[in-house]
Amino acid sequence: MAVSWSIEEVQTFLSLVAEERIQRELDGATRNEKVFQEVAKLLGAHGYHRIYKQCRVKLKKMKSEQ
Repeated sequence: MAVSWSIEEVQTFLSLVAEERIQRELDGATRNEKVFQEVAKLLGAHGYHRIYKQCRVKLKKMKSEQ
């Protein structure tokens, strides 16, 4: 079972993904595994432990819910 994301974790995730450099990399990449690996690493620095696939799925879900 997947561990749900806390509100604080989602806020941290969104602030990381919103960084201009990350946005540029996501815009230019069809294969964005490396970008999400970096986001997962940055989340880890904030005390949240996610793998890149969880980050990619979370962003996709959030975009589809808009």
